[in-house]
Amino acid sequence: MKALDDILLNDPDSWLEVLPGDQRAAVEALLTRNAEPLDAAAKWLVTVPSDKRLFGALGRKPLVDRIVNEVRGFLCGDPEYEEERKQVAEKVAPTQLWVVSALTAAIAPKLGVAAELIVPVVVLVFISFGKCTLNAVCKVWNEQAAKTSGSAR
Repeated sequence: MKALDDILLNDPDSWLEVLPGDQRAAVEALLTRNAEPLDAAAKWLVTVPSDKRLFGALGRKPLVDRIVNEVRGFLCGDPEYEEERKQVAEKVAPTQLWVVSALTAAIAPKLGVAAELIVPVVVLVFISFGKCTLNAVCKVWNEQAAKTSGSAR
C-alpha cells in the first residue's frame, strides 16, 4: 500500500485536519495536556456526551486497546479486513480523510460502537505513529503482539 505509506510520512499533526472543528479543538486540547496520543485517546472516550458512549462497562482503556488492535489488523494484513484493504489499494490517491473514514467504517461494527465516537481515536492512533512507514509500524505491532501472546502462555 504505497499510497498509504506516502500518507503516513506526512506531518503527524496533519491527521487533525480530518476532524471537524469542534472535535479538532477538543483533541488538540487533549494532546496539549497528554504527551502521548493514545493517552489522549483514552481521555477522548470520557469527554464525549453520555448518549454517545456506547462502550458501557468496557471502560476507556480497554476500548482504546481494542481500537488499536483493529487498526493493526486493518493495516497489517489481518484476513478479516482483506476486502477493505483492497479498496484502499485500488484508490488512486487516498487522502487522510478517506483512509480514516474507510478504516473507521470497517472497524466500528466489529467493536460495537458508533463510528463517529472513534474517529478521533483513530486519528490519534495515526498521530502516534509519527513519521513511520507502514512496514515499520506493523513490525513493531507484530513484535509486541508476539511478546504479549508469548507471556500469556
